[in-house]
Amino acid sequence: MWIQSNRNSRRNLDYEEENDMLKLKEMIGKKMTLLEMDNEILDIVDGGESVFGYDRSHWKDGGFSYLDKYNVLFDIVKDNEDPLKVLVKITDVELI
Repeated sequence: MWIQSNRNSRRNLDYEEENDMLKLKEMIGKKMTLLEMDNEILDIVDGGESVFGYDRSHWKDGGFSYLDKYNVLFDIVKDNEDPLKVLVKITDVELI
């Protein structure tokens, strides 16, 4: 019985990952502030650590990993000293 339950849990996890990836992929090509991107992604993946929990060196090259599961890649369209006002364009999302 445990094996069946474990399989169902894995199946649900796969479904959740696929569903999250579909939602994240819809963001590709969108321009938004780094704050808007971070909020939207955290809503989609249901939590995790914010990009703002790290200094600029962790995301300045155009990428951030959420939940050690989803790599979100982006171009910085317009930089700003205030990270909340940095304008980005999502270029890709990868499942790790």
